[in-house]
Amino acid sequence: MATPLRRIVLDTIFWQMPRYLDSRRARGVEATVRWRVTARGGQTVDTYDLMLADGRARSRRGPGATEPAVTITVDGARFLQIAAGAADPMAADSKGELAIAGDIMAAARLVSLFRMPGSASRRLAG
Repeated sequence: MATPLRRIVLDTIFWQMPRYLDSRRARGVEATVRWRVTARGGQTVDTYDLMLADGRARSRRGPGATEPAVTITVDGARFLQIAAGAADPMAADSKGELAIAGDIMAAARLVSLFRMPGSASRRLAG
């Protein structure tokens, strides 16, 4: 995902994430998830923090002051597939297509906290 629109696409996805949080499932979850979305070759890294608290989520571009519970690093193309529901984040992890640092259980729980747009049965990780 190396296009001039990269920042716009990523910003749009991350600003929309809070809308798809299942607030009932997220009740009691207090965590910051840092996403590092890379371009091929790792030369470009866009960082976003997703903060979960009180059954709500908010996102911000760039690392925040809060230390993340988990950091997920993923290539931009794979991230788009995960965000669109075309790729399973757990399968991507097991194939080495994304890297998780920090609280692995927090990362695993993310899958159940988000609803995919247009599909009640599919879930999104962050």
